[in-house]
Amino acid sequence: MLLSLSLFSTTTYADSYAAIINGNSYANNRAEARNVLKQMYLKQKGTWPGDSKAQTIAQADVASHWISLKQKTGETPPRSVTSIRTILKLIGHRKGAFAIVDSETANNLKSNIKIFFSF
Repeated sequence: MLLSLSLFSTTTYADSYAAIINGNSYANNRAEARNVLKQMYLKQKGTWPGDSKAQTIAQADVASHWISLKQKTGETPPRSVTSIRTILKLIGHRKGAFAIVDSETANNLKSNIKIFFSF
């Protein structure tokens, strides 16, 4: 899974990243977590295992995927947010919400936001 992350309106590459969520872990192992994350982020699935609605908050640009998906199904890309502070606020208030952030941000999360998968 290749992601180009835009952290503050300029493209930045960190040493590692984490997918953070408001909810349960929804996966039993790393391979399952990676697969679930990919399906949720690319909107191939709209609910987490257990039927909790997935709400993607994106910093990444996967333009060709979104153009193709929009043409095939009418699905819109995830909400795009440029501020880390806003992303954390949105995730904190929305059950099932998730985003991909750099590992430094992931190390300073509020108690209701959990790291789902690190890479």
